[in-house]
Amino acid sequence: MVGSNHKIILSGGRFSGTSREQLAAAFDAFAGSAEKHTLVVHFHGEFVSENAAEGIAERLLPLYQDAGGYPLFVMWQSGLGETLKNNWQEIITEDAFTALVERVLQFAIGKLDQAPGERGGRVELPSRFAITDEIQQKQSAGREPFAEREVEVANLDAELAPAEQAQFESILDSDASLANAAMELNRPDRPELAPTLEAELEQERSTGEPGERALFTTTLLITVGVRILARVLRRFVKDRNHGIYTTVIEEVARALLGDLIGGTLWKSMKKDTVDSFEGASDTHGGTALIEEIGRLWQAGHKPRIVVIGHSAGTIYICHLLQKAAMLSEDIRFEVVWLAPACSFELLERTLVTADNRIASFRSFGMNDELEKRDAIFPPVYMRSLLYFISGVLEEAVDLPLVGMKRYHTGAPPFDAATFPEIKRVRDQFMEFTEPWIWSENREGPGLSTLAHKHGDFDNDPTTLESIAHLIAKEVT
Repeated sequence: MVGSNHKIILSGGRFSGTSREQLAAAFDAFAGSAEKHTLVVHFHGEFVSENAAEGIAERLLPLYQDAGGYPLFVMWQSGLGETLKNNWQEIITEDAFTALVERVLQFAIGKLDQAPGERGGRVELPSRFAITDEIQQKQSAGREPFAEREVEVANLDAELAPAEQAQFESILDSDASLANAAMELNRPDRPELAPTLEAELEQERSTGEPGERALFTTTLLITVGVRILARVLRRFVKDRNHGIYTTVIEEVARALLGDLIGGTLWKSMKKDTVDSFEGASDTHGGTALIEEIGRLWQAGHKPRIVVIGHSAGTIYICHLLQKAAMLSEDIRFEVVWLAPACSFELLERTLVTADNRIASFRSFGMNDELEKRDAIFPPVYMRSLLYFISGVLEEAVDLPLVGMKRYHTGAPPFDAATFPEIKRVRDQFMEFTEPWIWSENREGPGLSTLAHKHGDFDNDPTTLESIAHLIAKEVT
């Protein structure tokens, strides 16, 4: 186990497992250590339990020390991983999930098959068997269904027309599997569903007989189905989709569970990263960390500070940089990000107050083909954690995340006209040497990564060699 001189444990932004006094002792130990010229502060990601964080720290501590750094690991308890897995497993086993996915896919594929002159009228649909057969075959092969048809989505130039909606409603109304799924949602142990659905059910309850339990009906699921199809097609038209199959999966999950699939916890976890810097230093770890860095400078000790963040750990770093405004003007940070889960919007806001605090910046991520293949919940959800965060957990669907290469193209719909924050961030970081590294990359010391999965970046030997190089040698 890593000693208290090399770690800080937080829960909800507050000390939990280590104390304010232990953090002060850790900084005193750093100031008197052989590695006193370089402080390395590491923030792990959102899926990491306390035990796993200890394991990561034990593995990385000698690497950082051998590179000449003094490691301090910020271990923060998010709880996201287990909750997300449980909630996801619960919803995908519901018959309503399967029925809606298949029917929405059937209609979406039918729309893709239309010639331009046919749009707006009746849609010729593939058989439901063809849809389920494609799903089952691709899932059994570990591949994403309908992936080869993704290029056709760009040709879709119309959203759901009234005649098409009427056709879809008729299909759902005659679907026995959907009626059975609605009945299943009336069982006592059904999962809690999205607040929108629960509110609609409550409204039905208020119009019934006193004491009568409102029941999920096929009519309610038809309403939900139409809502899902409209959102899917709108994402296709606006080129904000995550692939045909994945977009449908995301929209069905959002419609049935909403934030309950993990979005509520994701928002709470992000709030914890803010709260860590908002309270008193004797209780709040972020405030204490800022205070201890300031104490180093007051004592005349001015080391390099390298901050390393993996995934949601980069969100923590953004708030650290923002709060660093209270420190001496000559305190700057060398920033290393691994598969960052922070949004461009947050990073741009950080740069407004902390641009002069960043001495160097390098971000390691996967190219989009690898990101697409890094299945987080196979065989149902076949894309990466960052895709899932952007497509399901964030309030705005397809939210541009810094660690996803798809948002770095500068081409519509992620151009300056629609997302000016993307261009402003990229323009500002042009002052740094090679700020964006995408796997696979073998460009040499400090520039290489062969990570193929979101979780690889803190254990891929090539990436770790690059990180060690950045710790050992300042990069601008």
